[in-house]
Amino acid sequence: MSRITSAQLESSRVVSGYVDFEAVVRVEFAPHEIGHLWELSMQLREDDIRSDDDLGGPARRNLTATNQEMTVKIAHRLRAKTVDTEWGDEAVYGVLTLRPLNPPPAFITSTARTGIEVVNV
Repeated sequence: MSRITSAQLESSRVVSGYVDFEAVVRVEFAPHEIGHLWELSMQLREDDIRSDDDLGGPARRNLTATNQEMTVKIAHRLRAKTVDTEWGDEAVYGVLTLRPLNPPPAFITSTARTGIEVVNV
């Protein structure tokens, strides 16, 4: 069964008023899932005391499972003013979903959450 085993979110400020987010994602596939087409999506959210806010996305990336273990990257660019919603640094994380576009037998959707990335905008 496919699953997301780890995900690390990083950010970089772009001079033109945007923030680039990139997640490095490790995925495992079962032998019968190799050769199938998959979609990896990432929804960016702000970690908030009251309730987490959607910031943008989902960013999507298609991939074909070629190995049982793969490392893939998915990126999303947001306007800095979208990320800068409160005083101080912003705590952003990504919610990742891996689903098949042509599902193999006995498939279960895999979902994971990245760690928090602190952004000073």
